[in-house]
Amino acid sequence: MRIEKIDHVSIRVKDARKAAEQFAAAFGLDFSEFPELRETGLLSFVETNGIEVVQPLDEDSPFAKLLKEKGEGVTLIALKVTDLDECVAHVKAHGIRQIGFENASRYRTAYFHPADCHGIMMELIEYKSKHPMLNGVGKKVK
Repeated sequence: MRIEKIDHVSIRVKDARKAAEQFAAAFGLDFSEFPELRETGLLSFVETNGIEVVQPLDEDSPFAKLLKEKGEGVTLIALKVTDLDECVAHVKAHGIRQIGFENASRYRTAYFHPADCHGIMMELIEYKSKHPMLNGVGKKVK
């Protein structure tokens, strides 16, 4: 199994725009809205160095319930891999449950259960060139 790098860290927040603005001002980070996640019920701002802040758009969604239950904090760590199929098999062989898979045009990704990963959802992501969340990103946060 080969992990190339930590790809991104997602932080669940009550107000993604406010969090992105605060992190941009305080730490000099460069956030842009990632509109593609709206389809999944999330408002997301992505930073070019791998930080993402996400907010649920539906108060009844599982993500909103998680935010109410656990509060704000790190919710996901994504690892870039060279061979997703090999890595998924390796992780599952260690008893970690896969809870999702996505095969998009620019990337493939697999998600693993937080209960098996010390409270953090783990994601393995495979893509060839530029990160898919940075292609066609929406407007910048000031």
